[in-house]
Amino acid sequence: KKKNQLLDSWDGFDCYDGEYIRGNFSLVGQHGDYPTIDHKKSVKECFLEGILPIYVASFDNLCFTKRRINSKKKDNSLFNWASVSRPNVLPISINIDSE
Repeated sequence: KKKNQLLDSWDGFDCYDGEYIRGNFSLVGQHGDYPTIDHKKSVKECFLEGILPIYVASFDNLCFTKRRINSKKKDNSLFNWASVSRPNVLPISINIDSE
C-alpha cells in the first residue's frame, strides 16, 4: 500500500539525475534503468544516528531512482551521493511530523 502511495505521488523523475524514468517500468526488473525505491538518507546512516525505523521508511526519506544508481549509491545518503554527482543538492532532513 505504501509503495502505491509513493508511486501515485511521484512526478516520474529520477531523484538523483533528474531523468524522466516513469516509463521504465516496462523494462525487465533487473535492467539498470528500472525504477527502484531508495532511502535518501541511508538505513545505515539513520541507524548510526539513532533515527527510528518509522522515520527511515517515511515518504520524506524515500524516492525513486534507477536500479544502477541505487546499486552504486550503496549505503551513502542522498547528500553524500549528490555532493559528488549533483553538487547543488542541499542536505536532507527527515520530517518526523509527516504521515
